[in-house]
Amino acid sequence: MDLDGAELRLRAWEPADAPGVLGLLDAGADHLWVTQCHALHGPPRDGERWRRTTVAELDGAVVGAATAARNRVHPDRFSCAVDVHPAWRRRGIGRRLLAAVRTGGSEGLPLTGKLRPWDAAATGFLAAAGGSVRQRCPGQVVDLDDPGVLAWAEQHDLAAAAPPGLETGSLERLGDQHLAQAFAEQYLWVHAPWSPVPPGAPRRALAEVAVATAAEVDRALSSGVWWRGRLMATVLVFPSSRGWEAVAETVVPQVRAVGVPARCSGVEVLRSALARTLVQLARRGDERPHQLELDGHVDDPHLQPALAGLPVVELRPLLLVLVP
Repeated sequence: MDLDGAELRLRAWEPADAPGVLGLLDAGADHLWVTQCHALHGPPRDGERWRRTTVAELDGAVVGAATAARNRVHPDRFSCAVDVHPAWRRRGIGRRLLAAVRTGGSEGLPLTGKLRPWDAAATGFLAAAGGSVRQRCPGQVVDLDDPGVLAWAEQHDLAAAAPPGLETGSLERLGDQHLAQAFAEQYLWVHAPWSPVPPGAPRRALAEVAVATAAEVDRALSSGVWWRGRLMATVLVFPSSRGWEAVAETVVPQVRAVGVPARCSGVEVLRSALARTLVQLARRGDERPHQLELDGHVDDPHLQPALAGLPVVELRPLLLVLVP
């Protein structure tokens, strides 16, 4: 392939490629892309953590990279990321890289990735590759300095009028394994309708991911709701470059199925946990930006209704995509 008189060379990752691949990022690259997608690139690995990165080179300079990596939790697909230097986009390099990773050991399985819907180049590339959107994440952002946020939280906190046996509080009381188990249980049922985790090795891998995730949680700012000592819902809070992020849902699909009073639905229980976290964050004084971004899916059955009436300052939507 000829590009302005230069011959494009596709090759496997080499030890000296890290600086050149890092240089593929835009100056203002999306933090999520950098940490969850671009970070896939790297030296080859085998076994459960199998990974292969293909590098595109022009006249000795790295102009693109694509990676396929085994998804241990969802073994019916491979995770994928494609990066092309801004100066060389829309020249067919991404298409060549994608073809290379498809034939480079991904076993013919679909490739999955993440895109922002406002990224016209990325969404165009997805369409050209025959890909589709599997899931949408609204990415609601809350301004913690907005008085309306604190008013909403105070209105929906069940702590003052909770029925006997229902308690809202921080997650500081939970041990590492208990918190990891709660995250894994939540992940399993929330993903079951559209991206189920099969039994066996994938669930053992999810347990490992849950332990790593639990280690990053700010337990004082995070909240839970317990019914007679059993954890029913969680809001897991993580520090981020833009302030804070939270993953929020009930731990069980139906809270009433385990005896929670009829007047307390899963939405109300989760809303109480959200209310406590918002109060804690709004009153926190530090140099971190006073914003909270909610990481959830458009069809999460309790989270989305629980946010009704909450002032939202911005949306940072995310598309989970698949290329067959």
